Amino acid sequence: MLRPGDGQADRALWCAVIATALNDAIRGKPGTLDQVTADRWFLSGPDLLIVCELAGLDGPALRQAYLAGSVRPELMRAERRRDMDDAA
Repeated sequence: MLRPGDGQADRALWCAVIATALNDAIRGKPGTLDQVTADRWFLSGPDLLIVCELAGLDGPALRQAYLAGSVRPELMRAERRRDMDDAA
């Protein structure tokens, strides 16, 4: 179970934010507002790096993987599930 103050719930939330953005960027219909906005979020700016830090992830590595086309949204969901299982 997730407990207040242990940080796992917060990390799971930020992982979900990243997973949603990845899904929009990679699997979204090309040219839609969600897809374009998510793609832009991964390509530039500090926000991705801040959210990755809050999620306990390596932001520059995630950005590089995104640029290389080697990132998979389902891995983010697996990370979030693992955090939730560890808290139980």
